[in-house]
Amino acid sequence: MSAQTYWAAYGLAQRGHQVFVVTNAAEVEDAYRVRLDEQDGPRLATTFPETGGELHVFRPEAPGYRMEHIPWSNPHVSKLAGLATDVVRAHNCELIIGSYFEPYAVSAFLASTWTGVPFVAQHAGSDLDRLMDVPELSTTYREMLCAAKAIVTRPSVYARFEAMGIPRDRLLTGAPYETPALFNPEAEPLDSEFLDDIAYPRLSGLFDKSRPTLGMYGKPGLYKGSFDFIAAAGILKKQGADFNILLMSGSSRLDALDAAIGEADIADRTKVLPFLPHWRVPSFIRTCTAVAFLERDFPVAIHGPVLAREILASGTALLLSGEIHAKQNFRDELVDGENFLLVPDPKERDVLAAQMGAVVHDPERARRIGIAGAATAVRPENNGAFVDAWERIIDVGIGARTATDVRGVYTIARPRWLTTLREAVGSDSDLHEILAADDADTPLVQVLSASKDPVVVDAVRFLRARHRAIEAPIAARPITNVLASQRATVDNTAALAPYRAVDMWIEQFSYDVLALFCQTDREFDAQLLPQPITVCFAKKVNCAIVELQVSPGVLALLEACDGQRVTSELIPAVLADVGATSATAHTSAHGSLLRLHRSGYLGFTHPGSGARALISAVSAPPVPVGS
Repeated sequence: MSAQTYWAAYGLAQRGHQVFVVTNAAEVEDAYRVRLDEQDGPRLATTFPETGGELHVFRPEAPGYRMEHIPWSNPHVSKLAGLATDVVRAHNCELIIGSYFEPYAVSAFLASTWTGVPFVAQHAGSDLDRLMDVPELSTTYREMLCAAKAIVTRPSVYARFEAMGIPRDRLLTGAPYETPALFNPEAEPLDSEFLDDIAYPRLSGLFDKSRPTLGMYGKPGLYKGSFDFIAAAGILKKQGADFNILLMSGSSRLDALDAAIGEADIADRTKVLPFLPHWRVPSFIRTCTAVAFLERDFPVAIHGPVLAREILASGTALLLSGEIHAKQNFRDELVDGENFLLVPDPKERDVLAAQMGAVVHDPERARRIGIAGAATAVRPENNGAFVDAWERIIDVGIGARTATDVRGVYTIARPRWLTTLREAVGSDSDLHEILAADDADTPLVQVLSASKDPVVVDAVRFLRARHRAIEAPIAARPITNVLASQRATVDNTAALAPYRAVDMWIEQFSYDVLALFCQTDREFDAQLLPQPITVCFAKKVNCAIVELQVSPGVLALLEACDGQRVTSELIPAVLADVGATSATAHTSAHGSLLRLHRSGYLGFTHPGSGARALISAVSAPPVPVGS
C-alpha cells in the first residue's frame, strides 16, 4: 500500500492539488528503508506549473537525546501528530488522510481532534487481521475509526466496520490501483556498475549481462515464496544451467537469505539489493528476463498485492503462484506459457525449477511471453481512474460529496445460492427485517411461515446468528493473556486458567448449513440431508465474525473456560462430566485448547484474577426453530 500512497499523492499534486506529506520514512529501519540518492529528490517534492499543484514533504526530528525517556521508545505517534497539526494549521489544509493504522491513522486522528479538520483512514490487510487482533490496540483503532469522516476499505470487509457501529455511508471502496505509466517495456534496465555499488557486500555474486536473469522483489519470507525460489534456483544450477539471480528484498532477512543461498550453492550468481524507490522498480524489472511473484499460504486473508500487474505492464515474463493468479480480476485473460508462467504451488520446488528453467533455456521465448503479458496489463479505459477515485474520496472527506459506492453487508459477494434463499424468503428488505428481528413476541418460525423448507429456515437462522454477532457491542475485557506472544503448549498452560477471549454464541442446526456458507460457489441445495451440527459464532476484537463447528466435547470445554480453574484441573473435570476419561481423550482435549488459543478464541491467565465477571457466558442453545 505504501507504493499506492506515493502514487496517489503524486497524482493528486499533478492534478493541481496542494499535497503535504508528513512522514517518518527516514526513520524506517535500514532493513526496510528505500535507498535514495540525489537524483530521486524531484520525485519526493515537486511542483506542477501547468496545473498549480504542489507536493511537499515534512519529516519529524530524528530521535536523539532531546527525546530520551524511560522506557525508551521512538515517539512516532506524538511526533507525527504534532507535525501534522502544525502543517494543517500553517497551510489551511481541508482534509487529513492516514494510511495504515499504526502510526499514521492514529496520528491523523489526533491531528484531526486538535485542529477540527476531518480525517479519512485507509487500512491494509495486516491492520485488520493482525494488529487489530491485539485487544489493547483494537480499542485504540475502534475509537479512531469511529471518529473518521470516512474509511477507505473494500466491500468484503464492510461487515467488520458495521460491527463497530460505523454507518455504511462512511465506508468508501478504495481507489482501483492503476499501474503507473513508468511500468512499461521501455524502462531503462539497471546497469552492472549500479548493481555492484548497491548490492550488500556479503551477497554480491557476479552479475553477467550475457546470462538470463531471474528476479524477485518485495519483503522476503516463507509465505512470499522467497525460499522456494532460492531452492529451485539451486536445483536449476545442479542441472547445469547458467543464470543470474537478483533479489531486491532489503536486509530484514539477510541472515536467512544468506543461509538459503549458501545451501542452494548459488552465491556465485546472486545479488541481494536494498529496496529501490517506486519509480526505479520498473528498471529493476526490465533488468530481469523473468520476475517471480510466488506468494502462497499467506496468513492475511484480505491481502491483495499488485506486483503481478507491475511485472506484466513492464513487459518482462511473470512467474506467478496459483494463489495470486486466483486473486487477479483479469485471470481469465492469463494463459500459461503464452502471456505468463504459472506455478500452481511454489512449495513444489521441482515444478518451480522447471518453469524457471524454461526461462533460462529459452530467453527469447520468455521475451515473447513478457511482451504478450504487457498487452494484458494495458487498460486504456482505466487511464486516470486511480486519481479520479482519490478525488472522489477527498470530496466525501471534506463533505462536498455523499458516498454512493457503499453496498449492504448482506448483498456484497453474495454466493449464488443466496439468490435462491432470497426468493424463498422474499425481497432483500424482508431478509433484513428477519435478520434484525429481536422481539421475543415474534418467533422466527412465524416470521418464516411463508417458507416450508427446513433448510431455508436453518439458513436464515444461521444468517440471523451472524447478524446478532455483528450487531453485538465489543465487551470490555482488560484481562492479560499471559501467553499472547508465546506458543501455548501442554507444559506452559498446565498452571494457567483458560478463559474465553471473545464473545461467543452457540446455535444448533438440523442441517449442515455451515457447508453452504463456507463454499460460496456451491448452489443452494434444498435437498440437503439432515445432519445436526452445533456452531459457535464469535466476534473477535478486530470485529471479524467467525464461525466454528464444535463437537459436544469442545462445547463443554468452551463452557468451562471461565478463567477460574487451571488447565490441569479443568480438563479432567470436563472429561469426567462427559464420560470420556481415556488417555486419548485427555490428549485430544489438550489439543483442542491449544488450537482454540492459536485461533484467538481462548486466552490463558493466572487463576483468581477476576476473569469470571469480565467474560460473557456461552449462551445456551436456543429452542430449535421449525419442525
